[in-house]
Amino acid sequence: MARIEGPSAVADQRPGSGVYPTSPLGRAEAGIPTGRDVEWEPLVDYRRAGVSETTIHGAVAWASGTKVMHSFGGNVLCYGRSMMKPFTLKVFADELAGCTTGQQAIAVASHNGDTEHVRAAQSLLSESEWGLVRTPLDVPLVQFGRQVRRPRRWYHTCSG
Repeated sequence: MARIEGPSAVADQRPGSGVYPTSPLGRAEAGIPTGRDVEWEPLVDYRRAGVSETTIHGAVAWASGTKVMHSFGGNVLCYGRSMMKPFTLKVFADELAGCTTGQQAIAVASHNGDTEHVRAAQSLLSESEWGLVRTPLDVPLVQFGRQVRRPRRWYHTCSG
């Protein structure tokens, strides 16, 4: 697998490029740690009535050019997925400036297909543009009683 040249975050000479796997299949490679090989640092500890309810562990690094300025939590390559959504919103802040907070949230989030989420996703397009949505067909995550919804593209978690 050839390395990407240019502005890619994993191009040669970029911070972390040396630990980026060359296997697209996720095979273990010597010298490249996985999440099970690292002693993660607690990043967030949410408490209710003084009792820890949720603790999120991870690793964080700050880099400038080719120099890692500071890092903690281990040397590991992983996909941030939902944990990266606040950063996604930052990147699109200017483009989403004219949108409501609900539209901004759905534009960078996954959702469960409930009425409020579908309404927010649909509000980003004019009704004549709704046919442009090409996510896979899906049903709402939660359906109550005898309510059975037919699969629609708007119910897909990424329709925003």
